[in-house]
Amino acid sequence: MNIDVKKILDQAKESYDRYFKDAPVLPDNHGQDVIIDKEKMMEIIKNKTAQLDGHVANLNSLKKELEDEASMVLDGTFTKDKEEYTKTAVNQMLADYEEERKRINDLEKKLDEIKK
Repeated sequence: MNIDVKKILDQAKESYDRYFKDAPVLPDNHGQDVIIDKEKMMEIIKNKTAQLDGHVANLNSLKKELEDEASMVLDGTFTKDKEEYTKTAVNQMLADYEEERKRINDLEKKLDEIKK
């Protein structure tokens, strides 16, 4: 199994960029009253959550491929610096997705508190 690490990392970055650039924008809560369509907002949150779950699953799959490749290749070919850079980049993407998940969960809770 000869995996191109740069190709895998590029795929992860493309997916990450696509999620954060193309996804519907959810409002930030700045303490201001906002008039919203609760059902429409819940549908947006549902779609965004599904998209987030798909991206995280894909990134975890790519991370596993990278870890498998790292354990199979000689140290001289797959250097520690390259391995650490790759792990750091992927782990940062996963942390960003988790932060986004927390933000979505917070929005869901706030929407649930709104009277119908």
